Amino acid sequence: MDVWESTVNLTARLPARGLTAHRGAVKPSLRVAGREQTQDMALALILLIVAVVLILLGVFVEAAKFLLWIGLVILLIAIIAWLMRVVKRNA
Repeated sequence: MDVWESTVNLTARLPARGLTAHRGAVKPSLRVAGREQTQDMALALILLIVAVVLILLGVFVEAAKFLLWIGLVILLIAIIAWLMRVVKRNA
């Protein structure tokens, strides 16, 4: 009988105390592996969210650049129209 089996036998004889009574029934290596898998999933989820945000920012920045040029053209047309009105009024 190895250490693991003796731990399981000892915990099986202990009275149940809520959720802690079953803690000894899981091998420590399984707990660590589960934690690493959970951390990997969390890391993958964070990377996915960051990627989506960066893609959306790239699209919106390109759209903002396009709209900025359109705004500058409209501003230029408005200035030309104002200058033409001022010149006509003074002529």
